[in-house]
Amino acid sequence: MVGSTVPPRRRWREAAAGRPNALLSLPVVVVTAFALAPVVITLVGSFRTSLPGNPVVWGTGGWTSAFSNPSVWQAVANTFLLVLMRVPLALLLGSVLAWLLIRTNVRAGKTIEFLFWIAFFMPTLPMAMAWTLLLDPKSGWINRALQPVFGLTHGPFNIYSYSGITWVHLVTTTVPAIVILLGPAFRGFNPVLEESARMSGASLIESFRRVVLPLLAPALTMAGIIALIRSLEGFEVELYLGVPAGIRVFSTKIQELVVYEPPRYAPAMALSVPFVILLIALALYYQRVIRGRSYATLTGKHAAAPPVDLGRYRWPATIVCLLFATLAVIVPSCALVLGSFMQVFGVASVTGGFGFTLVHWVTVLHDPVFASSFTVTLFLGVFTAIAGVLCFSLIAYIIIRTRARGRDLLDVAAWLPWSIPGILLSLSLLWIYLGFPVLNVLYGTVGGLVVAMLFKEMPGGVNLMKTGIMQIGLELEEAAYTSGAGWWELYRRVLLPLLSPTAVTVALFIFVGCVKDISTMILLATPTTRPLSLLVLDYATNGEIENGAVVGVIAATMAIAVTLLGRRLSARAGIRT
Repeated sequence: MVGSTVPPRRRWREAAAGRPNALLSLPVVVVTAFALAPVVITLVGSFRTSLPGNPVVWGTGGWTSAFSNPSVWQAVANTFLLVLMRVPLALLLGSVLAWLLIRTNVRAGKTIEFLFWIAFFMPTLPMAMAWTLLLDPKSGWINRALQPVFGLTHGPFNIYSYSGITWVHLVTTTVPAIVILLGPAFRGFNPVLEESARMSGASLIESFRRVVLPLLAPALTMAGIIALIRSLEGFEVELYLGVPAGIRVFSTKIQELVVYEPPRYAPAMALSVPFVILLIALALYYQRVIRGRSYATLTGKHAAAPPVDLGRYRWPATIVCLLFATLAVIVPSCALVLGSFMQVFGVASVTGGFGFTLVHWVTVLHDPVFASSFTVTLFLGVFTAIAGVLCFSLIAYIIIRTRARGRDLLDVAAWLPWSIPGILLSLSLLWIYLGFPVLNVLYGTVGGLVVAMLFKEMPGGVNLMKTGIMQIGLELEEAAYTSGAGWWELYRRVLLPLLSPTAVTVALFIFVGCVKDISTMILLATPTTRPLSLLVLDYATNGEIENGAVVGVIAATMAIAVTLLGRRLSARAGIRT
């Protein structure tokens, strides 16, 4: 027969490209629709002036109400001002710290780098609470310590300000994230280029500025885009530190419109549309940069190259790196723990010094609301991590290994969640849950929260899975197919086990994301399904800051424990975190 002359590799590729296409077209359609739904809902909802469940009334009243309000324009201006204050400085600090930790001979570089990983995984709101304990203009410990030293009547620092919001973001989220993102780029950098610059007479700083930074421009571009997207959608810190000072931004303004009685959904969505367009453009540009990069590995010669010798700058550089890591993790963590044991958060007792007590811990641990929130967080993290690994690996496999119809569209759709700020995603899903009777059962349930978190974590999870699949040789799949395995069996028994190291990393990111997130779940959770992150927010905004600190310590401990577990599992699998 003629068919018998076709080489096995070609037969496998033809079958892999053709046989599962009809089946794989369904995930393409579902995921694409799932990714597009919040964008469409936002646009349509901005013209719908009636509430979900009521007769539909269309009009432009939402747009008029949103953009005729001076406070909205002030919120937009505040958003971009904070972005300009945060992103350039974070890129500079993050790139310098990443280079020092990975490419030079600073002391304890791996340990300090791991502290940045912990900082990245720590819940944001509890860290912001810890910094209020330190930098509150009236009672902050640092301000109170500096007042007598410099003869000041008021503390020199004010955490409830533009600079305070920027500082908390820099040390708790943005700089640690950039250090982590730039790590692989610096590890893959060819050190011969640096050596050539030094041999040509360039100083250490000059070689970094004129050689390292230009050659790492693609990685820096990606890190900058991610930092810009995350800055535009910032919510927790802005809500906790900005609102008391009258500093409202895009995300907190949306939340303010939605919690009105009755909710003002149309103005909130109208305000969101320009930001969604901007964020979609940034996300698509990020994907374009990603596609233009090479995934080839370097040779052993480059990998074994010695680190850059800093000479007399070694110890000053070590001190700088350790100081920043200490400010990012150790200082706020210790402050938060101490604050949870204080009678009044940050206030001295009448007998002098600070009054410490266990009463807040006893109150929280015996509160059934805490027990419910802890259970919800645990189930949410586990279910979302398992579902995310399965779904994201399937999406990545369709994009990389098959010729399913619409896979290019699926590749673009997988990046769309990065264009939806968390508060807007929460609003869009709330609209969907309330507006479609068949989906009403999802509102206020752990299942509804799982759907929201799957959407939020999709870009990062799919991208990591794509990288893992590209590292798996086709020969392994060909061997399974020629042995008689079907597509599902090949996927389940060959691909997923080989992806286990990547799966550990993806599951870790997803679980910690569920512990940290506030904006994505704030409008979807009910009193019976509030995770720990929202419980911290409830305590903090209701004046029970001490109880919020207790829950924050527990949430942070959970995040650190999961991070250490993930690091141990990754080490066993032969990968680094």
